[in-house]
Amino acid sequence: MKGYAYAFQTIGYYVWDKSEDYIDSSVVNSALESAKNDLYQNAYEKLYTEVSDKDRELLDVIASAKKEKVPISFLLDKFDNRKNYLSVYRVRLLDDQLIFVPERGYVSLALPFLLILLYGIKKDICLINIIMAKIKTLSIWITFFVPIFIQK
Repeated sequence: MKGYAYAFQTIGYYVWDKSEDYIDSSVVNSALESAKNDLYQNAYEKLYTEVSDKDRELLDVIASAKKEKVPISFLLDKFDNRKNYLSVYRVRLLDDQLIFVPERGYVSLALPFLLILLYGIKKDICLINIIMAKIKTLSIWITFFVPIFIQK
């Protein structure tokens, strides 16, 4: 089963924390949402932002397939059949344990809920780029936005 120990520990913690005398679907759903938020903030955003731009590009292409197992042929099409280029970044993501090979000729995202995060980050990055384009100076950026991000 694909997984990540922190994810399962976090889900277990929130189920225990949110349940009083019994566990029902609302407790489980609430625990899953809380665990996802923790995963995104404490692990996945850090993992995603610490890999290179090209590594992120490959992750984005894998996520865009919206499949559990993504054929290497799909990736080659997206990267104009540059096998050497693709293999370098594929190996790096395998080493970082962000993807895995479920069977010959395929790759998959290794971490639970990573697909959801990849789309969320792309939306956030687009929003940040729009905001930054409208802000003329760095001092205005620091004055108004940094305190907001620090409080979160």
